Amino acid sequence: MSHRRIPLFALLIGVVTFAVLYLGATLTAPARAEAADPMLSFPAPAGSAWRVLAGYNTVTHSVADGGDMYAVDLQRTDAPSEGTPVLAPIGGTVRFVSSSCATIRDAAGTSVLLCHILVPQSLRNQVVVRGQRLGVVAPPGEAGNNGVAHIHMALSLNGALPFTGTYTIEGIALPATTTSNAYADTAFVSTNREVASVDAGADITVRPSTPVTLTALVSNPSGAGLAYAWTQIAGTSVALTSNGPTATFTAPSSTGALQFRVAISDGSPNVASDTVVVNVSTTSATPTPVAGAQSGRFAATPVFTSSGQALAVFRGGTVAQLEAAARAAQANGVWVQDASGGYQLLILNGATFLRDAFVARFAAGFAGDIAVTLVR
Repeated sequence: MSHRRIPLFALLIGVVTFAVLYLGATLTAPARAEAADPMLSFPAPAGSAWRVLAGYNTVTHSVADGGDMYAVDLQRTDAPSEGTPVLAPIGGTVRFVSSSCATIRDAAGTSVLLCHILVPQSLRNQVVVRGQRLGVVAPPGEAGNNGVAHIHMALSLNGALPFTGTYTIEGIALPATTTSNAYADTAFVSTNREVASVDAGADITVRPSTPVTLTALVSNPSGAGLAYAWTQIAGTSVALTSNGPTATFTAPSSTGALQFRVAISDGSPNVASDTVVVNVSTTSATPTPVAGAQSGRFAATPVFTSSGQALAVFRGGTVAQLEAAARAAQANGVWVQDASGGYQLLILNGATFLRDAFVARFAAGFAGDIAVTLVR
């Protein structure tokens, strides 16, 4: 067998080339994952731009999360973070809900924690799909965000996990490291498309034998057309007439609670539904709009600042009228101060359970002018 002598300069070039490639591979972070369909979507609407405000191994995270060195804080860069819809980054079951956080556990047992957000308690134990709206990012100073609106996100499975493997964020991996504030300023652009949702409207109270009209509001339809299906699921049977987004019937002469469900299909794999309760009572009824031609609207057209907020005066009326007026102003939410001095958020264009607490707090509507803050 013959052996060919390799020139020394060629050997040196090979060693240098290997070293450059190796160091380049080990020092480049974050790394783009190979998977074309990352398991974790960004928890915000498609097209929104974000950055890592605080990365791995920060003091606040290690204390707040009991040693979770891999948690990250996410801040929006193309618009204000506050009021931004928070979408499920993964499908699973909501196992934990607090006044500022929610946890989704997937089929593999891995949990995704989202904090500094406003979500309803009724979301607990509900099954959600990727892209389903959970709530909104809390304003500065709310939901424990230390004065800066952002989303806190962390992974766990018998302990803290880094965002790697099948749990990369939008295909960008954040490998484990001991570097302080690792991956700060890493940029993301969400591809998480919000799935269609339907709101059957607020629960109402009506008099016996009176005509009733129910109206469904749909958000984010993605298919070519919408199909509606109204059904009665509880209470004295009534003759229900459906016409697309509306359903009408005459309340029975007897009192009691009736419950109805509306389901929609937009041609996508997801089918959304919601329920509404109609209480038939001889002693009370849902408040009617406050008398006067100006009720149910704002005193003037709301003007939004560059931060996406607008101060306005609502001239009185029902929660439904406030919601309609805010939608017309293209707002995503409305902050209203209650009698105790606390602020309540009316979430627009979401499932009815996202605003249950608000509706319950202002069940009697608004008797006169009230200052509100609209957010986009």
